[in-house]
Amino acid sequence: MTLNLLWKVLALLVLGACTACSSAGQSVATQIEARENMATTWLNAGIKTPPDTDALPQSVVTFYVSNTASSEVQVLIWNTPLENPLSADVFLVTKAGEPVPYTGRKVKRGKPLPEHYITLAAGETREVLVDIARYHDVTSPGPYSVTLKFPEIDGVSQLNQMTSARVDPHALTFTIAD
Repeated sequence: MTLNLLWKVLALLVLGACTACSSAGQSVATQIEARENMATTWLNAGIKTPPDTDALPQSVVTFYVSNTASSEVQVLIWNTPLENPLSADVFLVTKAGEPVPYTGRKVKRGKPLPEHYITLAAGETREVLVDIARYHDVTSPGPYSVTLKFPEIDGVSQLNQMTSARVDPHALTFTIAD
């Protein structure tokens, strides 16, 4: 009888462990699915040469963000070039392969309010001009290279650590004359 009770207890423990494993497996699968959904990229972002370069300083670039989703997307503008002035170091600027330090402001904030977001309709692209010289010392003559540098979380580039985006990695160059 004692042996029979021991087998029953052991059977209940094994059954409980299998049930826990099964629900944990579902939880892991759910977490993986949620992560894959989060990694779905709805935004494309990058920089390009401004349309009228003759009327602008050499150090001006156009930042763009496009919504490729079939519905509107809310984008927090903090720590992106959509915010004027910039509040974070979002450009990698180099001269002769050496980084040019960021001289702009860095802001620490609390919870964003609704006015800190923009809405991008399905298929909409928003563009802003950014003068790199406002945020990096590009006064010495020579060629400079500029690329976007947004954080990567779990292998996905993020605007503000909140919205996944495909970021165009190509660089723009400009030259400050003597």
